[in-house]
Amino acid sequence: MQRGLLHQPVISPALVTGAAGSGRTTTIVEAALTRIREGADPSSVLVFASSRQAAASIRELCTLRSRGFDVPRVSTFHSFALDVVSRTEEMPVRL
Repeated sequence: MQRGLLHQPVISPALVTGAAGSGRTTTIVEAALTRIREGADPSSVLVFASSRQAAASIRELCTLRSRGFDVPRVSTFHSFALDVVSRTEEMPVRL
């Protein structure tokens, strides 16, 4: 499954699942960076993580492995949704 993700078309969304230690984070990072190296605009690559800690880990690995490329946006679903709502609402959203 993990090798297949790296060879999916650039426009395809992907869901990576697996047990702890199965290589999910590495697979996600390499898939995102491969798309960018192949010409995708980094701002068009979005990586969702299940927690803030997972997002920070993915973001850190992307930065370390990017070799000078811009890195994709890495966010939790909730953080991304709050950002979208905040940008589209006239009043700031408060939680």
